[in-house]
Amino acid sequence: MSYRDSEIVASILEAAIDGISKPYLAGKYSATGEHVEMLVKEQLLTELADRDRNHVAYRTTQKGVSYLLAHRSLHSATIAVVEA
Repeated sequence: MSYRDSEIVASILEAAIDGISKPYLAGKYSATGEHVEMLVKEQLLTELADRDRNHVAYRTTQKGVSYLLAHRSLHSATIAVVEA
């Protein structure tokens, strides 16, 4: 995964902590279908939909929150090394 992809993934997971609609996610966070599919497959996001699938939203799972915390920690450590 490229650095840009990891930043997009982190943005998606952060935005979806309280739930986010599919159109808003795609428009605001440069989330491609591939990003979202991968996150759902890896159980970092869960898909929420009504019975007819007219309204689809995503929410970050506990596993996704753990990933996000690890990402933030690594990002902070990288910045500290660069600034030293």
